[in-house]
Amino acid sequence: MTAGAREISQGNLYHSIDVQTHDEIQILGETFNQMTESLRENITLREKASFELEELNQNLELRVRERTQELENLNGALNQANKELKELDQLKTTFLANVSHEFKTPLTSIKAFAEILKDEVDEVKGPAEMSRFLGIINSETDRLGRLIKNLLSLSQIESGRIVWKKSLFPVRAALDAALDGLLPVLQEKKIKLKTTLPSPDLYAYGDQDRIQEVVTNLVENGVKFSDRSHEMEIYCHEEQRQGVPYLHLEIKDYGCGIPEEQMAKVFERFSQVDPSDTRQKGGTGLGLAICKEIVEYHGGEIWVESRVDHGSVFHFTLPLADSKEERDIKRA
Repeated sequence: MTAGAREISQGNLYHSIDVQTHDEIQILGETFNQMTESLRENITLREKASFELEELNQNLELRVRERTQELENLNGALNQANKELKELDQLKTTFLANVSHEFKTPLTSIKAFAEILKDEVDEVKGPAEMSRFLGIINSETDRLGRLIKNLLSLSQIESGRIVWKKSLFPVRAALDAALDGLLPVLQEKKIKLKTTLPSPDLYAYGDQDRIQEVVTNLVENGVKFSDRSHEMEIYCHEEQRQGVPYLHLEIKDYGCGIPEEQMAKVFERFSQVDPSDTRQKGGTGLGLAICKEIVEYHGGEIWVESRVDHGSVFHFTLPLADSKEERDIKRA
C-alpha cells in the first residue's frame, strides 16, 4: 500500500494498488485506484481541451490575418476609387468652366444682335409678331445666360478661384439690379412682385454682385414654380444676433410648395424636388446650392419654409456690417 502510494505520488497514474485483505486497507487501495483513474481522465480532458484551444487560436490568427488582408485590399481599392473620383470631379469642374465660357461668347452676340433687330423693327413699326419673336429670343438668351452664370459660379466655388469683393452696399440698389434682369420673366408670367424694406438707406456688407446672384436665383426659383398672374413678395428687416446687426431677407411665393421630406435636400447640388421639373420648368438644380455657398461664405444662414399647394418662403441672413468700425461708418 505504501509503495503504491509512493509510486502514484511520483506521477505514475497508471499504477494500480492490488490489496486483497478484505478490510479497510483493501477499501483504501480501491479508493486510491479510483482516484488515479479520475486524475487520468481529467488530465486527458485538459490535454484535449488545450489542444483544441491551441488549434482554435491558430485558426483565429489565420482568420485575423486573412481578414486584415481583405480590409487592406478593400481600403486600397477605396483609396484608389476616391482618387479617381477626385480626378473626375476636377475634370467635371474644368469642363463646366470651359463649356460655360464657350457658351457665353456666342450668347452675348446673339443677344446683342437680337436687341439691335428688335429696336429696328420697333423703330420702323414692323410686324408685331416679329417684335414678339425677337423679344422671346432676348428673354431666352437672358435665361440661358443665368444658367451659364450658375455653371461658372459653381466651377469657381469648387476650384477656389472665385474672387470675393466685400464692401458696404445699398440693399435697395442690389435688389433693383437683381430684379431688373428678371423683368422679362416676371412679365411673361404676369407675376406682381412687392418689395418691402424698413429703410431706403439700408446697407449690408458683402459682395454685392454675389448677393444679387442669390436674390436672382431665389426669385427666379419662385417664379418657376408659380402659376401665371400670381404674386410674390420680398420682405427685408433688421435683426440682432449676438449684438451684431443682420439683414434678414424673405422671398415668398404662392406656388406649388415643397413636400416636407424634400426640404432637406433642396440646397444640394443638382437636386430637383421632382426630376420631371427639369424638363417641365427648366433649371439645372444648381441655383439654390450656389445661394447656400454664397450666403454661408458671408457668415449668414439660408433656409426654407414651405407647404404643399400654399407656396414657399426662402430666408437668408447677411451681416449689415463686418466690424464695429464699418457699422460706425454706415451710421455716419
